[in-house]
Amino acid sequence: MSSINSWKRALQVAALGAVVLLSACQSSGLPATTPPPPSGRTVDHALLPPGFAAGTPSAHGTPLPSYAHLVKHPGWFSPRWATMYLYIADQSLNQIDIFPLMKPNQPQAGAITAGIDGPYGLWYERQTQSLYVANQNNSTVTMYSHGSITPKRTYSEGLSRPLYPIVDNNGVLYVGNANNGTVVEYSPGSIHVHQTLQTPGIEADGLALDKHENLYVAFRRDNGAGDAGIEEFPPGSTQGKVLGMSLDEPQGVIVTDDGTIVATESGSTNRIDVFPAGSSTPSLEVPMPQGSVATELAIDCRVKLLYVSGLYSGAVFKIKYPLPGESLIEQDQVSATIQGTTVTDNDNN
Repeated sequence: MSSINSWKRALQVAALGAVVLLSACQSSGLPATTPPPPSGRTVDHALLPPGFAAGTPSAHGTPLPSYAHLVKHPGWFSPRWATMYLYIADQSLNQIDIFPLMKPNQPQAGAITAGIDGPYGLWYERQTQSLYVANQNNSTVTMYSHGSITPKRTYSEGLSRPLYPIVDNNGVLYVGNANNGTVVEYSPGSIHVHQTLQTPGIEADGLALDKHENLYVAFRRDNGAGDAGIEEFPPGSTQGKVLGMSLDEPQGVIVTDDGTIVATESGSTNRIDVFPAGSSTPSLEVPMPQGSVATELAIDCRVKLLYVSGLYSGAVFKIKYPLPGESLIEQDQVSATIQGTTVTDNDNN
């Protein structure tokens, strides 16, 4: 496939007007500090908070040192360090890569490795500033508190190749299974299954919540093109309603406050779709760049930038939101095999 450098694009965008359901932005940064990335990765120390890695080399591009023992405060955020961070599920290196979101193609800030085994979908939970990682290889979800590089909690009950996690405003965790098309629900703070939701598919993929805490589940029945869809579950219910759209291997899903559904299709269509509230036909289709396959979606708390991870290309792309239907801009590059992505928030940014 083509190198991502052969199809960099930066086109102007316009707005349609919609507001995404998200918790309030919080003055927080990284929910996890990090050990050094594998040999060969570099870091620009000028991007680190003041005093975070005192005594380490400061020249641009020097090898990332082992600085975990130098952490003087939880996470990487300080009042003088107003930025956001991008997390990427890096399957090739079996870790979570972390990049500062100051501008495209920043040096990597670090990586999370403890508890990671075949990372797929990610979720940043704003209220507790925690990171959730679905590990498909060992069928677990690991949760990392703000400022920690080791899991605070590991979920495994009811999981069979989990793909995507999501947490509602009450702290309820939902995880979609690839092996049986179910979504497992955990009560706040519990690692035991509260109830299980069954989709009509053999695989449960991307998850989203709307402002009423309705859960949306992208599912796939088989490998046939268009034989997939999205099911909506009311809060606390195990009975869902299959919506009318026909999708080709859906992955990431986002639902806006006005009911608009944004979803990625990773099959032959390979694009980002926008479905107006109540419609089963997309009003907008944004194709992925050549050589990249759309997986998970993430959006910043100001609802201005949408991010999509690109499988095979080794890049995460961004596009101004609301979507205008123009090309995506390359944001950061990692290993070729990446799946999920999520972003932290900062209301000073």
